[in-house]
Amino acid sequence: MSDAGTTFQRKSAIEGRAVDRAAVLVDSREGLYFGVNRVGARIWSLLEQPRSVAELVETLTGEFTVDAAACRRETESFLGQLVTQGLVGATPRPNG
Repeated sequence: MSDAGTTFQRKSAIEGRAVDRAAVLVDSREGLYFGVNRVGARIWSLLEQPRSVAELVETLTGEFTVDAAACRRETESFLGQLVTQGLVGATPRPNG
């Protein structure tokens, strides 16, 4: 997951709905929903545009009190879950 050449972007069919300081991600095609905390909600918001793990970590460490290494681990884990659930796509960046 730590491949610097990969970007992540949320899938357009998945809706995010703010709930208090968190969010619910809704996959209406499958009839599933996923609750995320405020950091997860922020990542979801950032994934409106393609982002690398490094870009996400840079933004998150600037907005939240978190160590960069811990942020990277947690972000990679969260992205892995989102990809596995089909909520986010992972795209390798072209070499060049």
